[in-house]
Amino acid sequence: MLFKSFIKLFLILSGLALCPKALAQDLNFDQINYTIEDGLPSNECHRVLQDKAGYIWIATDRGLVKFDGYDFRIYGMREGLDDLSCLSMMFDVEGRLWVMTLSGSIYIYDPITDQIELYKYHNKILPYLEQVQILDFYIDSTMTLTCSIEGIGFLTIDDNGISKMDRRERVNKKKGYITKTFKDRILLTSNIRGPAPTYESYNLNTTAIVDGIKTEIFTLHHNKETITVSNYSTKNHSLLKGLKINNENSIINLGGVGMLLKDDKLVNQHPSLIADLISYKGTYVASEMLNNGIKFYHNL
Repeated sequence: MLFKSFIKLFLILSGLALCPKALAQDLNFDQINYTIEDGLPSNECHRVLQDKAGYIWIATDRGLVKFDGYDFRIYGMREGLDDLSCLSMMFDVEGRLWVMTLSGSIYIYDPITDQIELYKYHNKILPYLEQVQILDFYIDSTMTLTCSIEGIGFLTIDDNGISKMDRRERVNKKKGYITKTFKDRILLTSNIRGPAPTYESYNLNTTAIVDGIKTEIFTLHHNKETITVSNYSTKNHSLLKGLKINNENSIINLGGVGMLLKDDKLVNQHPSLIADLISYKGTYVASEMLNNGIKFYHNL
């Protein structure tokens, strides 16, 4: 029942869509459309999560929201959230909620104190924010934070504040994307920028004629695999998203291409504009940009 309530809000609040496929199935739920008239601070909602107690958390551009099924409680500057535009969030093993905002700042909500604090090693992230943006983040069981830095690589910061940057080897003449895989999630970024302090962006796009169509060629470095990706729709660049569905299967979306991988090897790709992904019982639910609908993929 709790999952059904969560899926309802995922569908309602995302306002996004998924690329139709033959293996996809429509989700049919009774829907309640929550808006600012019902207590939300904004209709622009970026992420929805449910905690162990059943409360639903919503990342909006006007603050963090806690929903108990009846009322919305808004967390903002008074509770410690100096940047109200919340983009991404996840729970750590202690039940605290980590939130990334539009400015690239990361905050932590503590359910014991019911307050929000800025990440204690924010100074390790700050130098990058002057030139580039944080695409997403992950906090593992050791409290090591990994941030995917746009155009640069992956910044990791352990619980003692020791940081390091993983850029991988850049392949010339092809746009290079890299991944970092976790237990249930895949972070993506590219490494197409130069060194600090300017991080100048290099044009590493490569095009080719494939089946008579002008095609953009990408190189994806995923774990130990290097995958060449052809994108026929060079204008449809959507968000970088990755999800580890189960022990064998993963899905990665980049540059308008959705890829299904089995044991890290590409088995299928198709045009895609994925905006968000969540796993469910070894399959996944996905939404896409441009209001194209939402699908539940039941057969991998």
